[in-house]
Amino acid sequence: MAHTFKPERATVDHVEDEHLPEMPGVPFRLMWHPESWEEKDGVWYPRIKWWRLQSGVNGVKSQAKGGAIQAQAIMEHARGFQVLDPTRTPIIARNEDGQLEESRGYVDKYPAAKGKYIGTVYMTPWDVPEVVGYGQRARVVWKFDAEAFDAWRTMLIAAGIVDLPRQSTLAAIIDVQKRRAERRISEAHDGAPHVQRHVEAQHARVEAMETAAAALVAPEPEPKKRRKTRDRDVSA
Repeated sequence: MAHTFKPERATVDHVEDEHLPEMPGVPFRLMWHPESWEEKDGVWYPRIKWWRLQSGVNGVKSQAKGGAIQAQAIMEHARGFQVLDPTRTPIIARNEDGQLEESRGYVDKYPAAKGKYIGTVYMTPWDVPEVVGYGQRARVVWKFDAEAFDAWRTMLIAAGIVDLPRQSTLAAIIDVQKRRAERRISEAHDGAPHVQRHVEAQHARVEAMETAAAALVAPEPEPKKRRKTRDRDVSA
């Protein structure tokens, strides 16, 4: 009697590559400067600057030597920058459920591989990767969570990690915006509608900056009082 074979459906397990299709990067630090602020939607925020710890860039002599990085941090401090601690600084970012929550540390690490290059990509918690394409054509599109980032910058001020700006600092930034508006006014003599709309937008921006500045400023340092000296009687 012939034996009848029953075929079994073959299955192939799909194995996902845990590496992002991205060139490896270098660690970084985030810094802020007392004189560097920006206004957005009626709110003033400190500008945050990236400092990449790459050998031969930004004065970093060696990634392996912590002393070189510390020396450069001292130089940045001398220029007025304040370096935020990469592991202890509190942050606000989204969790897996998409909700904003507090945690600590602003450096996220992803395993990365691009061609023969394998390593690590260092990004902030507000940079969200999305892989597009497959195989060798795969690439990463980074989406930035501006809402969470702005919430974090607000928290830095509220927590006292970033000092309030002085009135003179914001006034100087507003003055630059005023000069931009004045230049556009001089160009609006032809009455072109698009120029008029731009001028109105510039004026509205200046008003929003001034209103927000009035609510978020630190007191100016009081001038030192000069001691009054009595006139000496040299006639004796």
